[in-house]
Amino acid sequence: MARPRLDIDPKQVEALAEIGATLADMEHVLGCSVSTLERRYDKAIKRGWGNLRMSLRRAMYKGAIEEGKPALLIFWAKQKPPVGLGWRDNYEFDASDLRVQVAYEPEPHGYGDASTTASSPTPGAE
Repeated sequence: MARPRLDIDPKQVEALAEIGATLADMEHVLGCSVSTLERRYDKAIKRGWGNLRMSLRRAMYKGAIEEGKPALLIFWAKQKPPVGLGWRDNYEFDASDLRVQVAYEPEPHGYGDASTTASSPTPGAE
């Protein structure tokens, strides 16, 4: 005999998604499996997460445009169009004059110590 079907309101699922609940959070709160949530409430979850993203955008827009907060202005400008301007940070690094120094320390067990290494010929060098 199969378990009785849980009666979960899709509006409750959407409300949980709107506050940023993960599928694991919803599973715990609603008492059903993630696969049930994905199968039966996919549209409500996507709608809730979409509403959350819009709320976050609205808050960021308000902070950036209306309140002029520099960090939010920069963040907004770096977003890909059509949301933002598509700005990005460019980091240039010129290694043409970079010098590398390699330090050699002898190993503690006599392998490669200075006395044997100095007298050993280098392979291919004559």
